Amino acid sequence: MSTEIPPSKIINVLEAAKDSSGLFSLDISPSLGLEGIVSVHYCQIPSASQQDCQVGQGKNSICYILTGEGQLKKGEHTAPLTSSDCFSFAASETTHSFSLIADKSAMTALLVSDVDPAQRMATAPSPDFPTIVSAEKSAAWRGKGIDTTKAVRLATLTDMKNQERLPWGFTLECIPPGTQSSNAHAHLTEDEFALILAGNARYWHQGETPERILSLGDAVGWKANTGICHTLLNDGTDENGGGENVVFLVWGKDDPDGDKVHYATASPHWWTKEVRWWDCPIHPVGPASGLPRYPRPEDRPFPS
Repeated sequence: MSTEIPPSKIINVLEAAKDSSGLFSLDISPSLGLEGIVSVHYCQIPSASQQDCQVGQGKNSICYILTGEGQLKKGEHTAPLTSSDCFSFAASETTHSFSLIADKSAMTALLVSDVDPAQRMATAPSPDFPTIVSAEKSAAWRGKGIDTTKAVRLATLTDMKNQERLPWGFTLECIPPGTQSSNAHAHLTEDEFALILAGNARYWHQGETPERILSLGDAVGWKANTGICHTLLNDGTDENGGGENVVFLVWGKDDPDGDKVHYATASPHWWTKEVRWWDCPIHPVGPASGLPRYPRPEDRPFPS
């Protein structure tokens, strides 16, 4: 049994950008000490300014608007953008150039792209001008009790939906008071990352104490093949479901054929043989509770 648990690195993208009065870009993965197959840049665009962007040949890319309002410009065409809007480009032989233009206030966005060119191109070409969709309006509730969540996979929502096999995922998720993002778990092959957009999440990291509370702008990553388990919890404030929703983006490698999972706190019968990581490095589990403080009842209806 391993006894050393490396500390979890957390950065706040808002703090990193606060001293910048001009265009600002932060590559999140290396800032967390991790490398992945997907590059995620946090971009801050001052009012009345524009960020010129390019998607290289053979690369899949998603843009998600975090805050503010502005315009998407590609060629001679423009379209309005607002918070939670997203659009994408599927991997092709074409290089795509576009600009994000902030209106009267600053606009922030995440630019997500393959690190290396994709091995497979899209089965259908992207339109000349990308389709803009609202991720927030497209998300749907599912689950019950502490596993209630509202989520949408952005790749399947946008023009990347025709991509035959995408090696990474990018999801918008909302967990109401009394719920969890997942059972505390560790992946064999899939690195994971999360960025908090709203609310306060209790960060469970192998049960260590004192626990951290993640809030707006906090980003955290989890390296695969360590056996160190994690989850995000929305404790709520009372038994009646009081408190705020926790909203976050989560991304990372998607490897359904090769990945296995270890759960630190779930009963072994809960796992299936197909996904169980049998030879996972085992670490001691600390005293922090792996369940929400005020668990959401299983018969409570979805929030309106």
